[in-house]
Amino acid sequence: MTSWGSINYTNGENYKDLFNKYINTHNNAVDSVLQNQLNNQDNRNFGLNAGVSYMEPIWKKTFLEVNYNWNRSSTNNSRDAYDVAGGNQVFNPNLSNIYDYQFITNKVGLNYRYIGEKLNYTLGLNIQPAILRGENLSNNIQTVNRTFNFIPSGRFSYKFSNQESFDINYWGRNNQPGFLQLQPISDNSNLQNVVTGNPNLKPEFVQSVNAHYKQADWNAGKVIQANFKYERTNDRIVTTKQRVPGTVNQLTSYINADGYYTLQGDYNISKPLSAERKFTIGYSGSGQLNNNITFTDDSRIEAQNLSWRQELEFRVDLKDIVNFQVETSYSQNLTNYSSDSFADRQSNRFECGIEGRNYFFKDLTLGYDFSKQINSGFDNGAVRNPTLLRLSMEYKFMKNDMAAIRVEGFDLFDQNSGISRDVFDNVIVDRQANRLGRYFMLSLIYRVRKFGG
Repeated sequence: MTSWGSINYTNGENYKDLFNKYINTHNNAVDSVLQNQLNNQDNRNFGLNAGVSYMEPIWKKTFLEVNYNWNRSSTNNSRDAYDVAGGNQVFNPNLSNIYDYQFITNKVGLNYRYIGEKLNYTLGLNIQPAILRGENLSNNIQTVNRTFNFIPSGRFSYKFSNQESFDINYWGRNNQPGFLQLQPISDNSNLQNVVTGNPNLKPEFVQSVNAHYKQADWNAGKVIQANFKYERTNDRIVTTKQRVPGTVNQLTSYINADGYYTLQGDYNISKPLSAERKFTIGYSGSGQLNNNITFTDDSRIEAQNLSWRQELEFRVDLKDIVNFQVETSYSQNLTNYSSDSFADRQSNRFECGIEGRNYFFKDLTLGYDFSKQINSGFDNGAVRNPTLLRLSMEYKFMKNDMAAIRVEGFDLFDQNSGISRDVFDNVIVDRQANRLGRYFMLSLIYRVRKFGG
């Protein structure tokens, strides 16, 4: 028999001083709105988890396992909002709230297990009742949501050899809504997107399938790995958006909806081209497909987002002479909408680079890191294709190379910038950010080595 338990407690505070200026233009008329608001929020979470498992042998390699797991999380959140006008702070009871909620699950499972030298598998069935209870102490409102799930589970693992194995797992779980998704109080800290929670939300129920294959000969340097993941979510918590007529503003809330799923996969292949492993070639790739759901003006919109990446690299390792790696990659991001109101999107990125070190004499090392990006399809006003270069020189001295002096130059072309794409339901956000630019660093390194007898 095995038992376990855990206790966790977190306490977080968040203080915001918001000052927004909105400029509205309509029919050549311009007016502005000033907003100054103080938000003080305190969040406390207390969680308990306990479980027990008993396994009884049936035959030589088969077992029957019974398990039980109990989980309870309790959250208390208080929010005080103040409007600031003329230097005075005025308490706003409509935006302030004290809200408690508890999420409790009881999971009972029965598993059949086979444990062999090469083959291991588990087949089981779990039942899990869950209750989500919330109390709005400010307005004396209580809500209770109960769910009941049958959760089959399974695991299959086969060991072909000490270097090759395959396993696949299936399980289900519940995810509770977050506090901001539950509280029935509007957050108007952004007047263009006023957010109101839904206290009647149900927990999400997620079903997952994971598969993993590995073939690794570490002595020879040959590695093949592949992973696959599929998740489908019932009662997915999604956003609802109502556009305010005649404005660019919208009202946001949350509901439960079915139909969300995600597919992920990646692989990595590495193979030396010589027995001494002086030259190694590697090929890797990844991909992800998400089917996101949102509601805009009561219309259901599905945004199917596909992203994938392929990379090829070549590595050279010549002892005391050079270590360097050349790599090139191509990635693509595509989004297709079920509504004609939103245009399909596609972005592309090509990247190549070289990174390594050259060794001169015994004490001098030259390091370099060069990369070039070519981006297209982003909606930023000026898409950047940065060229990045970092150079370093290191000189070792003293007995056993205990000390070193290093000079480094970062972003020598002063083009360091970032560009990325995020897909949130029916919204695509293209980001371009300037990072720390060109700079130089001088370091003195001293290594202390002491071995006791």
